[in-house]
Amino acid sequence: MFKLVYDPTTLEIIGGQIMPKVDLTANINTVSLAIQTGCTLEQLAYADFFFQPELNTPRNVINTAGLIALLQEN
Repeated sequence: MFKLVYDPTTLEIIGGQIMPKVDLTANINTVSLAIQTGCTLEQLAYADFFFQPELNTPRNVINTAGLIALLQEN
């Protein structure tokens, strides 16, 4: 489970929670950095993250959360 919290006026990321079944420390560290730098939903949704085509997809949980939040706002 992944929860993203953002300011509905500015769309700036202000929080996040993750309850993984595997180690996703890097993902919550990325959310922490997004908060510290004032990242917006759009920036997070379209950020370029490393992926291995044979193991995962180009969109990870962070991109997906940003995209879903953007769709809800529009």
